[in-house]
Amino acid sequence: MAIRLEDSTGKTVANPTAQQVRDTVGRIGGDLDHCILELADGGFLQTAGSRGQLFIEYGDQTGSLQEAERNYDNESAGDVFVLAMRSPAEALAQLGVDGVGAGQSGSRARAAGATGTAGASGAASAAAGITGSDAAGAASRASLKDTILSTAKQQASREVQFTLRRFIRRAVGMVLGKRRF
Repeated sequence: MAIRLEDSTGKTVANPTAQQVRDTVGRIGGDLDHCILELADGGFLQTAGSRGQLFIEYGDQTGSLQEAERNYDNESAGDVFVLAMRSPAEALAQLGVDGVGAGQSGSRARAAGATGTAGASGAASAAAGITGSDAAGAASRASLKDTILSTAKQQASREVQFTLRRFIRRAVGMVLGKRRF
């Protein structure tokens, strides 16, 4: 299986260079909301967040997710992604995850997910027979979804503001008899 990089716009690069990976991760929190690096062993790394405060998750072939123990700035996250291209095991060690199931020692629920999603769904999880690591993985996935949605809303808000400013500049320019763009 080849390494593949996909960003939030849907652009996919097969066998990306280290610089392409660093550039893409560097744009998270700016014009990109998230990116996913699919590794040759079938696992993947994904990151999202705001500029300078990215979280990284590792997913394996079974679908379990583990989140890094801390947030990363864009440059450090890019370095971890590049390391994962060469040596997934070293990258996982740097992230503080073990790469074996979502409930293992390296995983944790994000602070927002632990108090919100996991706490609110604890009874529902127990009723459904979901316990321990499954619930932590569900909380982590829900947290990623919440983060991506929040980032998408922020980006949409910026786009609306930009469009409104441009419209106002053009309208004022027309009223004043100047063509401004």
